[in-house]
Amino acid sequence: MENMEQIVDHLNNLNVSGQYAEVLNETQNYLATEKEEPVFWILQGNALYGLERLEEALSAFGEAIRLDPMNVEARSNYGSTLFALGRYVDALNACDAAILTDRDFAPAYLNAANCLMALGHDDHAVYALNHAFKLDPQNMELGLKTAEMLTEIGEYEMAKETFFAVAKLPDAPQDIQTRIFNFFQEARERNIDRKTIIEDANKWKRLFPTQEVLAHYKDLAR
Repeated sequence: MENMEQIVDHLNNLNVSGQYAEVLNETQNYLATEKEEPVFWILQGNALYGLERLEEALSAFGEAIRLDPMNVEARSNYGSTLFALGRYVDALNACDAAILTDRDFAPAYLNAANCLMALGHDDHAVYALNHAFKLDPQNMELGLKTAEMLTEIGEYEMAKETFFAVAKLPDAPQDIQTRIFNFFQEARERNIDRKTIIEDANKWKRLFPTQEVLAHYKDLAR
């Protein structure tokens, strides 16, 4: 067989670009002779998921797990497919199994958070999100979602630090400083100690000494 790494990269790129039918055809060809290779089952599962053939995707990920029980990607994808099927409790159990397999695999925590939110446990979900962002600190969308949920449940300090972390990212949204200003405004409305807010706003001003932040800081300091 040709170089496995090149094959996997090629198929991953096809999945990312949405060429699911082509991935499905190619993985079927490889599996005709390489049925014991879990990576092809995972790639096939990803393609089937993209084609919204969820039951078949679940079966493919399940086969990858059978062949390699410690494969965290297979377990995490199995959980996300159960979630897409609306089987939230089963999905959460699968995500927990993925986390136990590899506690440093951020997607498993994100999948667990989605399950917890679907089950109405937002307070637990936000901590799973926060852990995922610590493992994947360059993920801007994940950081914003985490910061906003931390704000909603009243975790002021954690939300502040997460907003600051997002603002430092090279792909931070253009309105991130306005979001931080609104966060401080909401904190005042939630009766967070004014001295604490001003001290944190001073830190914000030092970290991001732009005209926009300076103007927002003056509004907060009034």
